[in-house]
Amino acid sequence: MAGRRGGIEVIAVMTSRAILERVVFGLAFALLTACGNLSLEPQPLDRQAAGELAAVAAAGDEMLTALIARPTTFTPHSLARFSGNGLLTDPLRNLTVRLLPRAANCFQRFGGAVDADGDGIPASASYLIDCTVSDEQAGVSLAISGTSGISDDDDGDPLSGYDVTVTDFRLAVRDSRGPLQLLAFELDYDLDRRLSGYVLDYSLRLNTAGPGNEAGLTLLGRPTYTPDDWRDPFAAGTFAFDDSVTLSRNGLAYRVNRTSTALHYAGTCSGAFDDGGIRYRDGRENAVVVSYQGCDEVTVTYNGAALAVNRGSLWTPDVSAAARHY
Repeated sequence: MAGRRGGIEVIAVMTSRAILERVVFGLAFALLTACGNLSLEPQPLDRQAAGELAAVAAAGDEMLTALIARPTTFTPHSLARFSGNGLLTDPLRNLTVRLLPRAANCFQRFGGAVDADGDGIPASASYLIDCTVSDEQAGVSLAISGTSGISDDDDGDPLSGYDVTVTDFRLAVRDSRGPLQLLAFELDYDLDRRLSGYVLDYSLRLNTAGPGNEAGLTLLGRPTYTPDDWRDPFAAGTFAFDDSVTLSRNGLAYRVNRTSTALHYAGTCSGAFDDGGIRYRDGRENAVVVSYQGCDEVTVTYNGAALAVNRGSLWTPDVSAAARHY
């Protein structure tokens, strides 16, 4: 573990492109999977919803493994950067990325100086951001607020687990007429060591709203993770999970159970997994199966038939209200 995480500096890690891309897609998954009106009668998983589910699932898997690999990237400022790059379309994305450096002075870190076991996970640290920055020429502002925390389960043992929380994270892009895009996010992530590996208890809730588009996520799970090599436990290993996913979008809800089969994670891959598979099944026996045959080699089927997945087209909010600024 020390070889994997040793020497990580939180502020530097936040600008890592590889980790940024992973978490960006993880947040995209979250935005498309819970919230909305969860009291709605669940819809049968049709082909279109299956395609969305497969896309956001891949994104969520990348967030899960990003947390395994680099948990210190989950600070409010980094989440704002990830959100701006991966969840907004131009011109809002360009605006958010341009304004974020102005918010750097709003970011505060408390604690984090103690890391007795040298594993890159502080004994205890918390992060806070709360500010609004503006582009006066464009007439648009970016408001960011939220807190996060990370703590080592045992700062005398580099193989121990850790906890990550994100609380009341909010990002809002506004103009003089009101909000153009709103994002809210909360996460509880508790990784505990067991004799043969780790158990992860987590809950993820996200929601977003923009002109003509609402989406959200609820993801609850307790997967296990077994390292390939305890000398570097978070470099590669096998996940096993059986949990629930709720996909909601514009008033429709889809609830599925997901299970894994020999699902192998490799930190050297740009994607989350390099072997094994995941099955998503609704209450009417409709099923989406995602199979991994190597780094970035994925096949998806819906009820046994091949399914094309275009992850990049999933989150395309109506930004016409902002277009006049550019």
